[in-house]
Amino acid sequence: MGRPTLPVGTYGKIRAYQTAAGWRARTKYRDADGMTRPMERTGNTEAAAVRNLKTALRHRSAPTGASITADNRFRDVAEKWYATVQAAADQARRSPWTVEQYRGHLDRTVLPALGALRLRELTVARLDAFLTAVRQNTGTATAKPAARSFPACWASRSATTQSPPTRLGTSAGSRAAGGRLPGR
Repeated sequence: MGRPTLPVGTYGKIRAYQTAAGWRARTKYRDADGMTRPMERTGNTEAAAVRNLKTALRHRSAPTGASITADNRFRDVAEKWYATVQAAADQARRSPWTVEQYRGHLDRTVLPALGALRLRELTVARLDAFLTAVRQNTGTATAKPAARSFPACWASRSATTQSPPTRLGTSAGSRAAGGRLPGR
């Protein structure tokens, strides 16, 4: 019986070797596509090499050829998402009013708060805090469209992010109420 495979998104034992130029840390990483690939990083000391490798592993994106990765800024992904909404309006699948509302919510509410974050930084907790703050500061009438115009879920379907950040229009605190925002 062979060795069990690594679970997707994990790595094996890290081994460090001294070289003429310093230290090299190596391991194998199982990408989202199921392939196990070797990874290595170097450093002046053993600890530095291991630290560099762990940092690289933490920021690993599978080589899928996708134009959106976990390293993309949310602002850039939001613009790509908005282009799909605009294209839907051009094909009469979305109302021009809806497109205008989404643009307004992106520009006034979503992008100022989240635009500079990378997709890997959009955690459920961060998005929940954002939606809660919007609801408290501007009311449910603004929070609902801000959640609906959220390109984060589109990004998770189009990218190499590891999991969808959140469901559209819900927050962790509202799931107990059937996945609805208060006042719906």
